[in-house]
Amino acid sequence: MQADFLDINLLPRDRRRVSIAPPLGRRFPELLGLAMLLFALLTLVPLGVIKIRNDRQLARTQAAVMLSREQVRATDQALVRESQLRQQIQTMLIQADTLEQQVRQLEEQGGPISLLLQPMTEALPPRVIITSVIPGAGSTVRVVGTGGSTPLVLEFAQALERVPDVRKVTIVSIDRRSDASAAPTAVVYTLEVER
Repeated sequence: MQADFLDINLLPRDRRRVSIAPPLGRRFPELLGLAMLLFALLTLVPLGVIKIRNDRQLARTQAAVMLSREQVRATDQALVRESQLRQQIQTMLIQADTLEQQVRQLEEQGGPISLLLQPMTEALPPRVIITSVIPGAGSTVRVVGTGGSTPLVLEFAQALERVPDVRKVTIVSIDRRSDASAAPTAVVYTLEVER
């Protein structure tokens, strides 16, 4: 039994389209476009993945470079500080050597200068330091040092005048210290002590 199908198409027969597959030649541009799209996707997706991976690696490298720069900066600052400390230590060693030589000279000379050292150190007010004691002509001794201020040096000179073995104290100079590490009122002094 064969049944005819009812034609429910409402369009007249001459206006109906029959779907027939076009020949390959008419579909070639579509196939070419599809192939180009597929090629572009196969090329661009891996390139995009590579670019994202490279961007992440670049960000990590830049962070490492910034960290290294900060470490270099900190190391440079530490080296500068270390150099300053070495210079200060070297200066102190030179001063200590100079003082040792002067002490040896005084011990060799003996006599009145060595007897004067103890009363001089006892007469020192706070923040006044004797850096050198140099024997002068006759019975004079030149005392060089640093002080926290001019009034402190004047107080030291007056205290020296009260020492029994000292006849006269003359202030040769009192100058401001020029080094940056000194206090604004710090001075360098030279006194001449006559025995």
